[in-house]
Amino acid sequence: MGKIAKRLTDLVGNTPLLELSNYNASKGLKARVVVKLEYFNPVGSVKDRIALAMVEDAESKGILKSGTTIIEPTSGNTGVGLAFVSASLKPTQKKNEELDKMKQILAALNVDTKGQNAEELYKTYVKADEILNANGEVVSENGGFAIDMAAEMSKPEAERQLPLYVCDVKGETKYVIPLSGAGLWGPIWGYVGLNKDKDTVYGVYFSHASETPGLGAEIATPAFQKEFDGKKVMKDGQIALAVEKNGKVTDPAYQVDGISGGTITSKGVDDMIKNCLGQYNNFLTNK
Repeated sequence: MGKIAKRLTDLVGNTPLLELSNYNASKGLKARVVVKLEYFNPVGSVKDRIALAMVEDAESKGILKSGTTIIEPTSGNTGVGLAFVSASLKPTQKKNEELDKMKQILAALNVDTKGQNAEELYKTYVKADEILNANGEVVSENGGFAIDMAAEMSKPEAERQLPLYVCDVKGETKYVIPLSGAGLWGPIWGYVGLNKDKDTVYGVYFSHASETPGLGAEIATPAFQKEFDGKKVMKDGQIALAVEKNGKVTDPAYQVDGISGGTITSKGVDDMIKNCLGQYNNFLTNK
């Protein structure tokens, strides 16, 4: 039995070769003329190859990410090929997004996933993905992973479903809370890992869509993120964990230095922490 393709994009390329025997004979050609039948590509054009190559290259370089819209200024086969490839790769993209999300959650637990099976590590450390309501009550013991924090933050506060990851690290309970906000140029997001006391930062993870390299983009670096380890979260029943303007920290138990030259992005992280963790205030204060 011949090779059976698992997805449509597996059929791009490897099109058949056909020798034009009759044409050769009728023209008395000495050369052997062979043609490549590109119309055997899934959408009937050699442009399927170009479209697949562009998408895979952009994904591998991190240019094409979840939620990105591809715009191709053509009504021809390149545009048709890109539409086909984008639709065909959606299941794979969704799986990759889920794996990336698992890695980010694990990063907030200081778990190194490099060269490891992230899905297995996630199952090892994350024991429940609960859903809380606005009162901090558990309304479901699973299903939180599927919730988009950015979408929830756009809803009226009383209607929000809040994901909470209950984890076990070396026999100690940890909680991971998702964050979503805005930087200078686009979305920023992250996760905060807390100790069992719900008041001490165990680890954090931050990322961004389009912050300035060397400036705001530094929120995604270990150097910035490690500043949060051991910081306290609550003070007098309110969220006190904060990012201050670089060099302006007055209470190091709760505050970290912002990024030099990345003031607006640093402020975005500060707002994101206060806005998102603030949604969990009842949970965090319920000891």
